[in-house]
Amino acid sequence: MNFKRILGTIVAALLAVIIVGAVMKERADAHYFDDYDPNLDAGLQVRSVTEQDGYVLEDFTFQARPGEQVPTLLARPADSAGKLPLILFLHGIGQKKEFLKDICKPFVQNGFAFACFDQYMQGERKLPKESSALAQVNAFLDRPWKTVNDSRRFLDYVALRGDIDPERIYVVGASYGAITGSTFAARDPRVRAIALVYGGGDINKMLQAPMIEQEVANNYPQLGPWMPLLRNTLAYLLDAADPVHYAAGISPRPVLLQNGKEDLVIGTPGAEALQAAVQEPKTIQWYEGDHIGLDVDTVKVVLLAGMKWIVEQDAEFRGGDTSLAQDSLAFFNADEAPASEGA
Repeated sequence: MNFKRILGTIVAALLAVIIVGAVMKERADAHYFDDYDPNLDAGLQVRSVTEQDGYVLEDFTFQARPGEQVPTLLARPADSAGKLPLILFLHGIGQKKEFLKDICKPFVQNGFAFACFDQYMQGERKLPKESSALAQVNAFLDRPWKTVNDSRRFLDYVALRGDIDPERIYVVGASYGAITGSTFAARDPRVRAIALVYGGGDINKMLQAPMIEQEVANNYPQLGPWMPLLRNTLAYLLDAADPVHYAAGISPRPVLLQNGKEDLVIGTPGAEALQAAVQEPKTIQWYEGDHIGLDVDTVKVVLLAGMKWIVEQDAEFRGGDTSLAQDSLAFFNADEAPASEGA
């Protein structure tokens, strides 16, 4: 057998492997969000119910998949009567459910139940410190579908409660929570409206955000020439999780998109990609400054605008009254606001 024939055989084999791999990935992507069973037992485990600072705080877990419990906090008004509207808050990539305690009070004062669960890899669901690099990578690839399906399972649990109005389910997703939250809302019609706070889409564009490019240039300059290939590879691997593929499915339900004009984490192209993918009715608000959580005053402005918008979406259940509870405004006039660590 001559060299050309050997080379041709090798090339043909490599092409076959690439084609088979691409077909397998396409099939896997088509089933990326499949691991969701609405009929699975809720597996509720209540850990504590306490009253503090004018609201009741519930600490519990629910079952997302057989044997996989999701730690959750839910705050509700202490003196509520009748069924409550609910806000599910999807936290940022480095946060955990306890962030709820920093921001829930003004929402509860306006009559909402407010919930947040630990996303996979965060809080009580962090991987063991001894986890291998491969385990970390696999978990990162799994986190988007788990966040989407965990959110749906949370709504399955909520439907079993007697104190939440199923017609008044709202979502606020911050940063990573906005990226995954847009897909969740698109896939679950129980969400009445959603606020996407400093989110983005088109993974390739987000991987070109200024913060990432600065990090590579300052600490990993040897990766510079390889970054286009690395970006394309990661975007390919995460393509099934890219919200630009799903965000149009939220319509005709209303969406609020809030973004920073100088956001180094998401980048303007990434923010605009998600804004373009979302269909009407949508409201787009741009704010001065960097990513959410890095400036106290901006956090207050963004949170207040988001709360006003959600109350407006809930207006028909409030007799058309969209005014905010006066005591809730004290939160936004305070000298401090929550810092969105790891947003």
